[in-house]
Order: sequence, then C-alpha cells, then structure tokens
Amino acid sequence: MQEDSNCHEAHGAEKVCPDVHGFIVKIAKAGKRVPVAIAGLAVATLDIGIVLTPVRQFQCRPIDYFWSRWDGEHQGTCVNFNAIGWANAIVGITLDLWMLAIPLNKLRGLKLSWKKKLGVTLMFCVGTL
Repeated sequence: MQEDSNCHEAHGAEKVCPDVHGFIVKIAKAGKRVPVAIAGLAVATLDIGIVLTPVRQFQCRPIDYFWSRWDGEHQGTCVNFNAIGWANAIVGITLDLWMLAIPLNKLRGLKLSWKKKLGVTLMFCVGTL
C-alpha cells in the first residue's frame, strides 16, 4: 500500500497531527469552540491511527503472505487492498477538511480586505495538496 505525506494517511499520524492541531490553536486564537473542535479532531486522528495501523499490518493471513503471494506457491488470504485504501482516503480527506475549516472559520471575523482574506484562504488550501 502506498504511503502519502498527508498526516492522516501516514503511519504514525497520531504522533504527527497533534503538532498541526497545536499550530491551528495558535493561529485561530481560540474562542470557546476552537479547543473543542481541535480536541475532537485529535481524538478522531488518534482513533484512526489506532484502528488503521493493525489493519495495515495484518491485512493478509498469514502475515508473510503479503510478501510471498506473488509466486503462487504459498497459500493465504488478504483483505481487499482497494477497500482499505478508499476508506483511508475518505477518512483522511474528511479530517483534512475538518482541520482546514477551523482556521478558515475564524478568518471570516477578521478585519481584512477580501483580497487578503482570499490570499490567506488560498495559503491554507495549498497546504491540503
């Protein structure tokens, strides 16, 4: 399975994403709702890391069938790799949009021209690529 640099899709996302969440809290200058949204995002990221790591590691039975199935001489089964990939992508995109929505929501209340707001919005959106 291909690994991406997206913090929700990489192994160890539960270790990397809290840094990103902390950054969002700093730039959003939290009101009452932002820490709750970040806490929910952090819990969701941790849960996904806890669930997806064993799913990736034990996707074939026996485990070494992942490396030996190519020769056709070994017996075993594997779960649908595409289903795991699609589920991971959907969850990752959803969490990225959640993470992006928090600072962009705070941007509406800033006293900036629409051009500067557009620039800041584009800056955040480029980070999702």
